[in-house]
Amino acid sequence: GLTHFVEHMVMKRTEKFKEDNAFVKAIGTIGAQMDANTEREVTFFSIRCGILKAEQCIEILAEAMCRPVFSQTDFEKELSIVVDEIVMYESDPKETIKDGLEQFCFKGSDFARPIIGTRGSIAHITLDDVVRWHRSKFLSPHMLIAVSCHRDRKDEIMKWIARQFSFSVEHSALHKDTAVLFPKCSFEERAKDDDYLVICNEKDEGQLRIGLPGFSHTDERSAALLVLANMIGGSDCSLLSQRLQQQLGIAYWISSYTDTYHDRGLFVVHVQMAHDKIYEAFMEIMKLFRLFETVFTDED
Repeated sequence: GLTHFVEHMVMKRTEKFKEDNAFVKAIGTIGAQMDANTEREVTFFSIRCGILKAEQCIEILAEAMCRPVFSQTDFEKELSIVVDEIVMYESDPKETIKDGLEQFCFKGSDFARPIIGTRGSIAHITLDDVVRWHRSKFLSPHMLIAVSCHRDRKDEIMKWIARQFSFSVEHSALHKDTAVLFPKCSFEERAKDDDYLVICNEKDEGQLRIGLPGFSHTDERSAALLVLANMIGGSDCSLLSQRLQQQLGIAYWISSYTDTYHDRGLFVVHVQMAHDKIYEAFMEIMKLFRLFETVFTDED
């Protein structure tokens, strides 16, 4: 949970925006939208704005990434916020199933750990940990910057980036693959049936999530998984949606997607329905997998 915690902390205050809420006000004043998200291999910080405010937005982004100010007071406040976030996820059946699936499929690797951390792991984080992790992981050469704008503004924007982030535009670190290698995961079956089940409150919706081994994003076959995800459950016209929603009426939300990391991948089918329909949905999905080559056509 340390990376996610640092993501929160860098947006509290910076060398330029030292007062409470000054950083958030700076973004709102210029009409920009900023977001941050931590995933398994990368943390994103993004700003969306009009081109006339691009230089100011690049400065704001650089302040958060390169020049945050970490205080004990902010640390303690954010600690409480993150713990509340963990409690919220723990009470969400969908998130509980998601974490359980990843712990099973990625058993023995760092990917088995929840991104947000646990109440136990967060309790052991210190302010010094935050400072050290930011210095070692959040700065160049671990940083990649992507910009979407008109090509006529490219050179101008690249100069702003080089000035605010204090490195040369031609710096090789901008193009270096810095993805971290983790131990290979092993997919294994479990003997106890109840290991597959998450028991939810009766008032919660039924959740079924099936995970299968996938490919890493470095494997050229990973593109095939994206096509497969769309065919099975990626849209309202997918075969699974037609079968479970339109023909049988046993599910009201179906999705399939791929998670592809540097050295592994996961293919997931997720269905939401009433509790008493879970088994029926599971059997229909497994039937589709078994008869895949006969039920799909070249047109599909």
